[in-house]
Amino acid sequence: MEFFMKNTNLQLLKRIICFITGMGFISLGIALTYKAQKLGTGAFDALNMGLSDTFGLTPGTWVIISGIIILIINTFLDKQFPKILSAIPVLIIGQFMNFWMVVLRDFNPKNYPLLIAFLLLGLVTIAFGAAMYILPAFSPSPIDLITLTIMNKLKWTFGKTKTVVELIALVLALFFGGPIWVGTIVITFLIGPIIQFFLKLLEKPYNILVK
Repeated sequence: MEFFMKNTNLQLLKRIICFITGMGFISLGIALTYKAQKLGTGAFDALNMGLSDTFGLTPGTWVIISGIIILIINTFLDKQFPKILSAIPVLIIGQFMNFWMVVLRDFNPKNYPLLIAFLLLGLVTIAFGAAMYILPAFSPSPIDLITLTIMNKLKWTFGKTKTVVELIALVLALFFGGPIWVGTIVITFLIGPIIQFFLKLLEKPYNILVK
C-alpha cells in the first residue's frame, strides 16, 4: 500500500509539473506574438491587448480578469456552482505572461522578417505548451469551459462552437482596438492542427514519464 501511494503521489506530481510547464510555454508564446502584434495576434490575445491599451494594467493581468469574467458568465449559462478550479490556468498564465513581457521588453522587432519569425515562433510555442497543458487532463480554462457549455446547450459541434466563441472575441477585440490583422487569421487556422501534431508527438513520451 505504501509503495502504491508513493507511486500515485509521484504520478500526480509529474502531471502537475507538466501542466504548469505547459502554461509557461503558452504564456511565452503569447508574449512572442505580442511582440509581433503589427501582424496581428490571436483573437483573445488581441482582446486582452485592446483592454490593456484602453483601461491600463498589463495584458497578463487582463488574461486573469477576462478569464474570471468568462467563468462568471459560464456559471450563469451552466446554472451550476462555479467551477473554481478553472480559474487556476488563467491565474498561472497571467502571472507567467507578466514575467515574460518583462523578460522580452527589450526585444522589439521592426522589420517584417523578424516580425514573421516572432509570430511563427510564438504560434509554435503556444501549440507546444497547449499540448503539454492538455495531456495531464486537469481543469479546462474558462475559454474551453464556456465553449463546452455553449456546445452542450445548443447541441453544436465543438468546431462550430469554438469558431463562434473566437468570432465573439474577435469582434470585442476590434471594438477595443486590439491588434487584428493577417497574423490573427494565421493563428486562428493553424493553432488547432499544430496542437494536434504536438499532442500526437508528446503523448507517448508523456505516458512513459507519468506511468
